[in-house]
Amino acid sequence: GNNLPWHETLSKEQCLAAAPGLNPKGLTGGVAFYDCQMASCERLTYSVVESAVAAGAAVYNYVEAEELVGTSNSIERVRLRDRITGRTTEISARLVVNATGSWAEWLLKRLSPVLRDDDSKYRISLSKGVQLVIPQLMPRYGLALESNENPGERIVSRGNRSFFVAPWRGMSLLGTTESVWELEPDRF
Repeated sequence: GNNLPWHETLSKEQCLAAAPGLNPKGLTGGVAFYDCQMASCERLTYSVVESAVAAGAAVYNYVEAEELVGTSNSIERVRLRDRITGRTTEISARLVVNATGSWAEWLLKRLSPVLRDDDSKYRISLSKGVQLVIPQLMPRYGLALESNENPGERIVSRGNRSFFVAPWRGMSLLGTTESVWELEPDRF
């Protein structure tokens, strides 16, 4: 079938066989869990766009929304500017999807006077995640490891944290860090 297997408990020996680089000191065993990984998430986005077009959606790329017209419950029209040609056009639709990702809140606040009055209703919390791409450590498995960080060394303690090592395109991803991001989505 297409179902992922259930998790399974691994002995210390099984863990070391699966991940030979692990330090055996203090290791008592582990748990194998099965998950999915998407090596090319942009392909998923593209397939959603293709499906939308096949279902009759009008899709625009390289455009900037200049004005949203509607009520607090519905956007009825959008004025767009083509970022390549500079031409503007207005479109009407029964349903407008704000697929701007991290910029969704910014777009709503900037372009819709109706929504600007109640920004708490449309608050989106952003976070910044960082992963390192390193030479491949393990081709078949991902690991979730608890850090050895001493929580007492920080001003605010959230306890020990997990980090992950996951195979990815012949390399390994190491991470992730997550922190609150309060600047514009495209600021670094």
